[in-house]
Amino acid sequence: MSKARELSDLLKGVDVDGDLSVSGTITSPAVPAWRLEIQGAAVNATGNYETVLSTARDAAGTDHRRFIQGDASTTTDNKKVLIGTTGVYHISANLRVDGVGSGYLLMFLLNNLGTSGDAYLIDGNPAGNYEGFAMTHTMHLTAGDEISIRIFNSSDTSWSIVGGSSFLSGHLVG
Repeated sequence: MSKARELSDLLKGVDVDGDLSVSGTITSPAVPAWRLEIQGAAVNATGNYETVLSTARDAAGTDHRRFIQGDASTTTDNKKVLIGTTGVYHISANLRVDGVGSGYLLMFLLNNLGTSGDAYLIDGNPAGNYEGFAMTHTMHLTAGDEISIRIFNSSDTSWSIVGGSSFLSGHLVG
């Protein structure tokens, strides 16, 4: 009896979300996940700045630093990740800002632009040359929710977000 047939017999009555190959390998759909670069931007105002996600994706077989898979997608304005599957997600944001001369900075991880499930990080005295922010959060999200990052600067009118050093990532954990 073939391995695939033996495995198939063992799994009778077991709900497997995927396909069984002839070799006995169980394949499953790609889990919703993403790691998207946040575009660099010169910011010339105080207050809120909503980050923009780069449309660049790395080809399979490369270092694959920038990707999106499963039923996750980005909104047409490239400012938000659109959730396709309801569940618990682990989300991370890493952001580098340069040239902050005054004020404090807040980084917000927003669900549906702040209507639910927000998280934030504050730096009351950012370094003038560069500052790094990193945060992680676990959130229950519903299909159709939109995840985005905003930065708030209390008083400086000339600072920048550094692309290539800033990312938004996440994946479905259950």
